[in-house]
Amino acid sequence: MPGRVQYQKNAIYFSTVYLSYKPHYFEDNLVNQLIVQQLENENSTCTHDDIFLIESSMKMLLATADCSMANVALCVGQHPKKSNVN
Repeated sequence: MPGRVQYQKNAIYFSTVYLSYKPHYFEDNLVNQLIVQQLENENSTCTHDDIFLIESSMKMLLATADCSMANVALCVGQHPKKSNVN
């Protein structure tokens, strides 16, 4: 039996060249514009996506004891009494 022992390591090694790179500069205003644009795109999605989101939230909450109208509304980010779905 060899006298060599193998150890597991919980580490990540980076090259010193890689560590010398400076982080990429992001213009805060541009990042904010992209976030707002993404949120506006999500808000303008069709009702079918809203129905899917509500159904998914209900299925998820059914596994818990918290499947109520208020909790589903909280999951989808709507007021509990808002009813755009016919």
